[in-house]
Amino acid sequence: MKTKSGEKEKLRERIIDQSIKVIKKKGILGASVDTIMEALGLTSGALYSHFSGKDELLALSIEKQIDSLTQYVGSLIASDKKDGFKNWVRYYLSEDHVKDVTNGCIFAALLSEVSRAPQRIKTEFHAGLDKFYLALENGLPDDNKDKRRKVHSIFSTMIGSLSIARTMKSGTERSDFLNNNLSSVLRML
Repeated sequence: MKTKSGEKEKLRERIIDQSIKVIKKKGILGASVDTIMEALGLTSGALYSHFSGKDELLALSIEKQIDSLTQYVGSLIASDKKDGFKNWVRYYLSEDHVKDVTNGCIFAALLSEVSRAPQRIKTEFHAGLDKFYLALENGLPDDNKDKRRKVHSIFSTMIGSLSIARTMKSGTERSDFLNNNLSSVLRML
């Protein structure tokens, strides 16, 4: 069945968007072509009329998600130089973010798997992480002499805290854990 180029591009974007949800929920290794395509009501063979294979799809999906997150955080920081970064940190280390893996941080969702991923995915992930660091650096005071090192410390603490919180049962212990780590990160800013 032939489709118009505009329809083909829309379907390609839908496939990318669906794969983002699947890889956040099931990871890179658990994101099968069948799972992604079935959620869209398509056969796995349809993937190959849009992408060269799973690696290309996942690399493009990761790139799109990282770009989206980078733009979002960058705009928060640009709109409120004083508190934009802090406000994002408050969301990042919140119960809402802990519970929302599918719509949550791509870095936290995939970090442990990237080392075992194909090189194309590793390359895309790290290039995106570098762009993301630049956006975060804009949220630090201008007089900070080593912004990259500070961003590494801050974001590593955030990702670790979020990942650990996601392994904990909801309740006072997890809430206290998030609040303690939030306080620590905010002091770093």
